[in-house]
Amino acid sequence: MLPDPHIAPPRDDQPTPVERAPVVVSIDDEQAAAKMSLGEHLAELRRRVIYALIGLALATGVAMSFAQPLIRLCERPFLQAMEQSGQTPQLTMIGLTDAFMTYLRVGLYAGLVLAAPWIFYQLWMFVAAGLYRHERRYVLWAVPFSVLLFLLGAAFGVWLSAPAIRFFLGFADTLGVVPIVTLEAYISFMTNLLLVFGLVFEVPLVVVVLAKVGLVERRTLSKYRRHVIVAMTAAAAFLAPPDALSMILMVLPMWGLYELGIGLAWVVVFRKKAVGRGL
Repeated sequence: MLPDPHIAPPRDDQPTPVERAPVVVSIDDEQAAAKMSLGEHLAELRRRVIYALIGLALATGVAMSFAQPLIRLCERPFLQAMEQSGQTPQLTMIGLTDAFMTYLRVGLYAGLVLAAPWIFYQLWMFVAAGLYRHERRYVLWAVPFSVLLFLLGAAFGVWLSAPAIRFFLGFADTLGVVPIVTLEAYISFMTNLLLVFGLVFEVPLVVVVLAKVGLVERRTLSKYRRHVIVAMTAAAAFLAPPDALSMILMVLPMWGLYELGIGLAWVVVFRKKAVGRGL
């Protein structure tokens, strides 16, 4: 068959289409993307703090509407302990503004509990901004567990408050002292107890996440155990009520949760690394 004269023959010098090579992101590119300057870190921190404060303000506004029932709920362990000791169950106030400031305090702490998921999300997102892409998924998993552990810690604080109150009232009775407890001092004791134990219960999760992203090793956690215990004791002295028993009751759970975090980190992270190295 003769070629059609109206169709131009293919030219040898015509460029052939070039297939695009797949884009491969190297580890160096990922590391460069994860690096942030100090100014960028500060800007990210400022943004997350503002978002967290906005959420806290909104949650506190909602919590103010039921602060009074929460005060009655917090009073119950103390009033029951007073009745069991045969004393008049009542709380007093000294300053003119004590009742009003207590109302605001309870509303703020209730708002903190309501806003806990949002606040922990902002905290972990700030941490994730400085991590590699494959490490950020561990931070996303940490958000719901942070809220759960905070609530468990607060519940543990409520459970611990009843025997602690009975102990202190019983000790005062052995000395023949009539306790006159103000509403502000008692609510301050309860809210500090709930907040501190809510934060203390985050220790295992923090240890596991730090181990998962490779920021700490098993030897480091074991080597600096004594330093961590000293830091926990100092924190308990600052956060706990000013007595030795409260400090001990706070340090022991903190220490136990730290050891639990090391054990969980071994199961989740370090054991797999040891098997991979053939140890």
